[in-house]
Amino acid sequence: MILVDTPGAGSIHEHHDQILHAFIPQSDAVIFLVTAGMPVDEDEQALLKKIQAADIKKVFFALNKVDVENPQDIDDAVTHNQRCLDEAAFGSITFIC
Repeated sequence: MILVDTPGAGSIHEHHDQILHAFIPQSDAVIFLVTAGMPVDEDEQALLKKIQAADIKKVFFALNKVDVENPQDIDDAVTHNQRCLDEAAFGSITFIC
């Protein structure tokens, strides 16, 4: 197994986005990491659509930095992120926190 830690979506450095998008078609699985205090944004929604278009069957969603957020903010983030994933047609997802 080879695990590649790519830059996130929407970087201020254009070459970071190029690196990220170059790896998508080569991926057998994706671990999509979302920060608890910063729910999925438009760049990440666009990335989700590219992942889906690449027909990657194994996509795991993880919510990090939950130790620095209060429970209500975490619940709000999960609700928002679930809505974004539903819109991207990922269906029912359980977040790993």
